[in-house]
Amino acid sequence: MFPTLPTVFVSFSVSSPPLSSLLSPLLLSPFPEVSHVFHHVLELLSDGVLLLGDSVCELVWDDRSLVGTELKQKLQACMELLGEILSYHQSVSADIPRSAQVHHRMAYTSISIFTIKLLQTILPPEKAGEHLPESTATAIFHLCLDTSLGSLLPSMHQAAVAYLEQVNSDSHDLYRRVSRAALWMESTCNFMKEAQAEGEKNWVELLELADQAINGLSLHQHLPVIKECVHICSHLWMFEDPSPLLQRESQKLLLKLLSHPSLPVRAETYQCTLRLAKDCLGIQNVARKEVAACGGLNFLIHHRVLYEITAFGLQDSAEKVNVAAKDILLFVLKGRLMMTASTWDRFNEALHPVMPVLQGYAGTEDSLGNCVLLISDMSDGFPSKAKLKAALRLLFTKQPTVRIAAVQQILPHLSSHDDAGAARPELDQSVISSLPNLFCLRQPADVSLDTCKKSVLKVESVEKLFGILSSDTVDLSLKRSAGEQLSVVLQDTTMHPVLKNLGITDKVISFIVGSVNGNKE
Repeated sequence: MFPTLPTVFVSFSVSSPPLSSLLSPLLLSPFPEVSHVFHHVLELLSDGVLLLGDSVCELVWDDRSLVGTELKQKLQACMELLGEILSYHQSVSADIPRSAQVHHRMAYTSISIFTIKLLQTILPPEKAGEHLPESTATAIFHLCLDTSLGSLLPSMHQAAVAYLEQVNSDSHDLYRRVSRAALWMESTCNFMKEAQAEGEKNWVELLELADQAINGLSLHQHLPVIKECVHICSHLWMFEDPSPLLQRESQKLLLKLLSHPSLPVRAETYQCTLRLAKDCLGIQNVARKEVAACGGLNFLIHHRVLYEITAFGLQDSAEKVNVAAKDILLFVLKGRLMMTASTWDRFNEALHPVMPVLQGYAGTEDSLGNCVLLISDMSDGFPSKAKLKAALRLLFTKQPTVRIAAVQQILPHLSSHDDAGAARPELDQSVISSLPNLFCLRQPADVSLDTCKKSVLKVESVEKLFGILSSDTVDLSLKRSAGEQLSVVLQDTTMHPVLKNLGITDKVISFIVGSVNGNKE
């Protein structure tokens, strides 16, 4: 089975202690002067790997014979020695001379490549958890964390990660989290660099970097990222012929920021959006004669964004967030004179799906509530059908003043007509005065279920089910089905006396006792 084992052992210094004691100090040498000797040793060992590939198969790890056990022990000793050598070269002090640092780094890189090549030759990843020495597993973990080596040799790095996953799941999970954090930090730096650079930009790549930077906000808390993201979203929605892909992806970033679990991130996002709204709809744009300045707010005039701000921003427990959300909506609702006609029409269209939620804030005591009331007024630019629906919804509010205002908005719809032939009769004043309380119940109705009525189940059917369950001649599958149906019957309390008289309690107890005693039936 192993025709050339003596040669292989000599090549790996695992069968001859003198040879092992000779090669190990050379691999552990801290002196750059012996680098050429170090490389010759690695060349010798690399040739030995080729011999091992022809001589040892993966079945050796399942071989329980004396020869197989001895071979496994020697191979494990070799892997353990390599792990110790890797740890030595990886953990050198930073105080040593520059030439020595270069030597250790080159030695670490070379032995890492050789170690992974050896493992791929003799040890399948699925068997590494049982047979890989602890020192080697630790060295592989540090190797996986070496990002510079991983970028230089990606295939070797992937192989090391595969072995780490089999050897230590906790270390592999830690590696994944560290790698993810490193990617987020690197993406954040690249994003800030590209976002602030002059000239043409690759928007798709920039949005991908922005997404990674947002994912890392919980780690680095670099809030200037948020300002850049909001301005990019605004810019991408200002194009005359915008890209649907860029609009969709930038909107995802904005929604992720608006709903971020971290309070500082949410607060900064709302503050940046508010500043942008003020800049686009501010009175200063009249003096500048910038008619299209409101185009920078196009990213905000979308039903998904408006719903996020209305449903969650206004309800946020943090005052910084809910106050900013309220101010954003106020600026947009009051910004008709600063918007172009097309922008105002798009805003009305985007507001339709959000109206049922937004009308929950209708009132007469604050500015936002009054603005919401005016949305359903006849003087507004909404379609007649939408305004009528909005006014009817206001009749369900708890505030009497809001309901009275809603009636005043509904009356024109009730009395309007296109021609004299379609004229409606005048409404009686008493009827009008009762309209605000149209949906108010003075005597709340009891909608609880009536459980006193007769059960829909038949006693005969229940008795048949119990007979199947208690029969000794019926097939086991039928008895199980009957038991499942009886469990449903038990949910009807009117059937409890019937089942109790049939003796279901004693029957169930006997089943439990039989199961505990090992009765498979």
